Amino acid sequence: MLKKYKFSAAFAVILFSSLIIFAESEKKYLLEIENLEQKNNSASVLAKIGEFKKKFPKSSQLERLDIIEADHTSPAKSAIVKFRNIEKKSPNYETKSYCRFKICSIYYLQSSWENLERESDAGIRLYPKSGYYYDFYFFKAKAYFHKQLFSESYRLCSLCIEQGPKFYFYPEARLLHNYLEQKVSGNSTVYTANLSISSVQFADTGVEISSLFLLGRQYEYRKQYNPAFSIYTDILKNYPKSPEADFCRERLAEIKQFNPVYTGSYLKNSDPDTDFLNISPEDDVNTVENRNFYVIELGPFHNLKNVENIKELINNSFKHVIVVRKKTFFSLYVEQTADPEDALKIRIRLAEEFGLNGNIVFVKNDDGVQYYYGDGQ
Repeated sequence: MLKKYKFSAAFAVILFSSLIIFAESEKKYLLEIENLEQKNNSASVLAKIGEFKKKFPKSSQLERLDIIEADHTSPAKSAIVKFRNIEKKSPNYETKSYCRFKICSIYYLQSSWENLERESDAGIRLYPKSGYYYDFYFFKAKAYFHKQLFSESYRLCSLCIEQGPKFYFYPEARLLHNYLEQKVSGNSTVYTANLSISSVQFADTGVEISSLFLLGRQYEYRKQYNPAFSIYTDILKNYPKSPEADFCRERLAEIKQFNPVYTGSYLKNSDPDTDFLNISPEDDVNTVENRNFYVIELGPFHNLKNVENIKELINNSFKHVIVVRKKTFFSLYVEQTADPEDALKIRIRLAEEFGLNGNIVFVKNDDGVQYYYGDGQ
């Protein structure tokens, strides 16, 4: 879901921060427009801007008022025309790029993917130094995704998330990247782990709801109906007005035949579907304290001697090889990386060089206790 932006308010800050230089009568109008903007009263905003333009036809603030006017114009087709005209006439680089951004936003909300691809591509070419530069990449990634061009969308999402959490679309880009990662690599383990992370990491952004629903679907695909039932129930209870809630009702009706039971909350600050890791005390784990990471799990092994033999075979080729004691068997955890793509490369290397097939597992540290998310049980 596209977040609701109030970029017009950003322009309003610039506009109204310098009111002192205006005549008292002009200042009064601008303050009234600001007040109506804050109330999101579009009809009154447009009417007051119209009055201002008639009364002050040579004001230095007309372009910024044009932008506010376009922000409050409907239908969308008329708003696009206004933004195009401002972009064409304005000498200001950021104003022009903002108008292009708004055009992309409208096409996104209309699900007009061909138009979105065209307009975002133009934004990338025309405004490489704009503050909206990577927003254009995100819009293009969304257009590619809905056109089922998954590899291209994945590449652009990677560029977006490289900008880090300060990037405004970061939660949405990360969620889309997680989904596309499974499409491109076919690795469901990393996908499941990343959805678990997103449901906690992006709490209160709206993305956590989508992450939870997709996590529930992933459990359902794997015929793990209890956690799927628990997640769908959590969403219905805590986010009853979300779009995902309607989907959850459908899924709950579908899996009812399997008699699922609620096994606990999967909301933020909970640790769904995890097992405690009793790492052998002779292994050095200080290097991973207080952080989360991916490893490759080899196993299960039911004989400690077999584990030690495998460890000896690969120990000189990897920095971290750790013996993990489970309830009824042993596992080897190979390497530690914060990047799931690096984990996939390590998994491939183990298969190609040593003939060892492993699972990618996400290890989470929580107050000195380690949990893992993954397929290896």
